[in-house]
Amino acid sequence: MADIALHGPELLKLVALAKKRDLNFAYCPGNDPAEDVFVLDRKKNPEILGRSARGEGSGTKICFGTAKVKGKVMLLTCERELPQTAKKLKKFLKFESIAMNIVVMDIEGNILEEDVEDLGEDPDEADDADDGADEQLNQLKSQAAKLQVAVKNVPTEARPPLTNAFKDAVGAMQGGNLDKAAAIFAKIEEAIAKLADAVANKQSAAPDPALGKLTDVAAGLSKRIDALGGLDGADRLRAAHGVLEGQIAAGDVKTAAGTAKALGDAVSRVSNQDKVAPIERARADWIKTRSDMRDEITKLQAEIVTVCQGDDFPNIANESKTLISYLDAIDSRLERALEALAQETDAARRGKLSEAARSLIGMYQSELDTPFFQAVDAKNGFKPVNIRAAAITSLNKVQEALSAAA
Repeated sequence: MADIALHGPELLKLVALAKKRDLNFAYCPGNDPAEDVFVLDRKKNPEILGRSARGEGSGTKICFGTAKVKGKVMLLTCERELPQTAKKLKKFLKFESIAMNIVVMDIEGNILEEDVEDLGEDPDEADDADDGADEQLNQLKSQAAKLQVAVKNVPTEARPPLTNAFKDAVGAMQGGNLDKAAAIFAKIEEAIAKLADAVANKQSAAPDPALGKLTDVAAGLSKRIDALGGLDGADRLRAAHGVLEGQIAAGDVKTAAGTAKALGDAVSRVSNQDKVAPIERARADWIKTRSDMRDEITKLQAEIVTVCQGDDFPNIANESKTLISYLDAIDSRLERALEALAQETDAARRGKLSEAARSLIGMYQSELDTPFFQAVDAKNGFKPVNIRAAAITSLNKVQEALSAAA
């Protein structure tokens, strides 16, 4: 695998490019900044970057999504999130002699965490400071908090452009361009007001009979949630029910119907969590096992290169890298199947998903019985590793979890 981690001038070059256009990113923190793997790329899918970063790094946890730079603030919009990303990535960039504040957001534009301090002005994007800057910034922060909630409550089909505009405004605000942020916020407020008027006019012109049905559905969901008592997750369901009631009150039939369906499924999942828990534990174990298998292959490769150094084995370093390809057949399909099973509440569909998972286990077990895997643990001729045995143990745990959840 070619090195993908960015350092030095190449990292600085792509950080500069992120000021002009959004880039895809992945981040796999290690035990210290020197072991971190941070990637920025113009074209590659963020999830693929994430897998590559985890394969190259010493860490096992990753986040990925898109990145843009505003002044001295890097804004990360995460498709997959990782706690403490802001703090760790800022420390990594500082290690690379790049002073940069970090703001981490979800795909809706909600700020999850940030590590921001006064780093001085960016010569490319600095605005003239004035005596009222601090006061204006505080006002904008308050305005942003209110607009963040307001954008969430607009109809789903109208939300994407408002979300993108909100991200741009937050980036401008964090980058010190307060006038630009204020202008964007004003346009967002105007757009939300127009949408509210349109919804009100639509409601007054022709009340939608579907709202009555949704009200009945909401009442039924409320009773089901109350029946959960203090079960873990019930409080989150009550909060989601409050969002549903707000959507019904706003007359947003389409969004409310989607929320009601998702909430009903969530209530069923919480009610069924005794069956779900073994599946989730087995899935987590399988994910870790696959990661450990790659680590073990890497250790074996390193041992082969060490033992076979010298002119007698001129190509051994490159040839040994093909060992990792034996793990391609032990792919991520089973963890995705288990995730779908853990989220499914319908008994018939759960049965089909369970059978699909068992079929994948059979395929993996057949692969583990091939000559390479039969020999790799203790008969590879170089050093003992734990690859086939670990996989079989983990697959047995998945089988047991599927039986328990039947």
